Amino acid sequence: MRFCAPKFRLDSPPAHLYNILRKALTHQDNQGSVYFSNLLRFPDMNRFNTPKRLTVSFLSAFYNILWGIPQYNQLSPTALQICQKKLKLVALQGPRTEKALVQVSTSACNDKVPMLIPEIADYSVSYQYIDAAKEFRKYSVQWLADYSKHVQSITTPIFDENQFVSVMNDISMQQTLTALSLDRGNTPLFSVSIPSGCCQD
Repeated sequence: MRFCAPKFRLDSPPAHLYNILRKALTHQDNQGSVYFSNLLRFPDMNRFNTPKRLTVSFLSAFYNILWGIPQYNQLSPTALQICQKKLKLVALQGPRTEKALVQVSTSACNDKVPMLIPEIADYSVSYQYIDAAKEFRKYSVQWLADYSKHVQSITTPIFDENQFVSVMNDISMQQTLTALSLDRGNTPLFSVSIPSGCCQD
């Protein structure tokens, strides 16, 4: 997708281009991330198992907040500015250099996640933090449950938190296997388990 810089910037375009850009930026061919492109290309249950409308809504919300567009009265102007400052649109330059996917297990680290170097010499490595992602999903579901109780003035959430997390973990594993299948073995897969001794303060 062509966009003229520096006159126009994707992180702060003129208001009359919002709708055109939002439609283009939620298209599968205009994703800088292969993951989001695959979500849009293969939303069916036996592939990435994520409704296309959900991915489009997520991307639209990202750009709406990035551009400072009011969120249907869900965010105050101050809250919108705070959220807007936390977002940053980065355009990566040059060819992809990923040479491997490393799945990192940190179950023995007691909520600590070691930060590994993603780039070495002229190539990079993609890391998938399995246990850290599970913890993040659990915390996200807990927040969603608390928020739903607050909004609806109820004492118990309208969904089973453990089941919700379990389904999210299953879909994540399915998406990983699907991505590896689409990659057709071009990217080698390694697994690393970090012992608790490496995670001490």
